[in-house]
Amino acid sequence: MIPKSMLLGMLKPLLPKLEGFLKHHPDLKENEESRVVLRVDNSEIIIEIYAYLFEGDKVVGIRKLEKVDSKDL
Repeated sequence: MIPKSMLLGMLKPLLPKLEGFLKHHPDLKENEESRVVLRVDNSEIIIEIYAYLFEGDKVVGIRKLEKVDSKDL
């Protein structure tokens, strides 16, 4: 298992670009925010980007914007 400090060290340089990508994703609509989900399926890492539609503090819709698996990297 990767120690938390090592994982954070690898991700820290990417965070500003990732933040910009998520905030300004071209497929986002009004009142939507994007989120990244990392998951493992059959020993394969999958990265998915979802748009969450908010009304006030409540999530009223979710849609998948992109999916990338480790084969595509």
